[in-house]
Order: sequence, then structure tokens, then C-alpha cells
Amino acid sequence: MLIFVPIDVISIPLSILIIHYLYRKNYEHRILSDDILIVLISISLIDIIFQQLGVLIYFKSSYVWPSSSIYCLIWNYFSYLDYYLNLYLTAWASIQRHIMIFYYNLFNTAVRRFFFHKFSLILIILYGIVVYICLIILNSCENSFILSKPWCGRVCFIFNRIEYLYDWLINCVLPICLIIVLNIILLIRVIRQKNRIKQNRFIWRKCRKLTIQMISISSIYIICFLLSGIITILRILLSDPYFGFNVIQ
Repeated sequence: MLIFVPIDVISIPLSILIIHYLYRKNYEHRILSDDILIVLISISLIDIIFQQLGVLIYFKSSYVWPSSSIYCLIWNYFSYLDYYLNLYLTAWASIQRHIMIFYYNLFNTAVRRFFFHKFSLILIILYGIVVYICLIILNSCENSFILSKPWCGRVCFIFNRIEYLYDWLINCVLPICLIIVLNIILLIRVIRQKNRIKQNRFIWRKCRKLTIQMISISSIYIICFLLSGIITILRILLSDPYFGFNVIQ
């Protein structure tokens, strides 16, 4: 795990520089193409500073620090929220790329831009915050944290099959399927309409840039979350919420 320390350290200033660069771009151009990237990078930056710090401390000492139930609860909350936000924001970015390339007139007015851009982002973020407050913070079940395990073991809602399946299917499987399907459709549509779009060189460059950008980002997220998804499936099939912890340790 020590190999990740310099990577995490280097990624912090790089993330800040990228956010600064994207934010300083022309406002009208940025709001339609880069806001989700800014949010995703900001979430990753927060994850590196707070959540990954806890992971590194655990792997160094084989013990959770600070050793308190409140810290364990907060650590798990942000871990689940970070996972959800990365997937759903990437899925929404995939949908938005279709709109930007093929239905750009939907952004012609301020009301449409708010509804199809800002409101959607706010809704996705608020849903994640609320659903994990309900599942983790306000859940009536009793947590039994294990300080010798990463993330203090597991939060108690995973032992409730209905809650666990809801979280897995709606907050994990659904966005992953959307990312895969939408990007395949996007690639097919761009290839099929390549000749027509190439008649306008400016539109073609923009279309190609957005497509490559989205497929690249989506591929990274799919690869990163694939192992976690496989482990989750095995946990459900084996009825063992702790399956995979020995691999992590």
C-alpha cells in the first residue's frame, strides 16, 4: 500500500490545477461540457484527502484510527456516497453527451440549461446524500464495528437483504449498465453519422472530442469498479457480507 502514498500526494495538486483550469475557461463553454468533470475531480480530491487517508493509516497499522464508532460511521458514509456519486455522475455525463452532440437545442434557453444541467446535478447529489443518511446514519439497525478491519468492518444495513439489494441494484448496477449501454450507443451513432457531421469541421472536432473524452472517462470507471462489482455479486450469492475482506487485508 505504500506505493499509493506518493501517487495520492501527487494527485492532490494535479487535481487542484485541473479544477482551476476547467473553472477558468469561458463560462458558456464550461457550463455545458466541464461542470460534471469539475464535480467528479472535486469528489475524487475529497476522497483522497479524507477517505484514502484512513485507508493508508489502516494498512500501515492494521488498525482503524481514530478508534471511534462516530468515525467509523462517517468513514463508511462517505465511502458509499463517493462510490455512488462517481457512478451516477458518470452515467449522467454519458446521457448529457448525447444531448450535447445530437440535441443541442435543448440547451438553447436558460430554463432548459438549468433543467438539463444544474438541476440534474443537484438532484443526483441530493439523492445520494439523503439515501445514505437513511441507510447508514439513521438506520434503526445496530452497527458492530470491528476496528481491526478496513472501514471498521461493515455497516449494519448490508445484513438487511432488501436494503442491500436496493443499494446494489439501484445505486451500483443501474448506473454501470447505463454507462456501458449509453457509451456503446454514442459510439455507434457518431460512427453512423460521421460523414454528415464531418461536413462542418468545427462541429466534427467538438463531437469527436466529447465522444473520446466520455468513452475514456467511462472506461476508467468501469475498469475501476469492476472488481468491486464482482465481489458484491459473490457476497450476495454466498450470503457473506464480509467476503473479500481477506483479499483487501
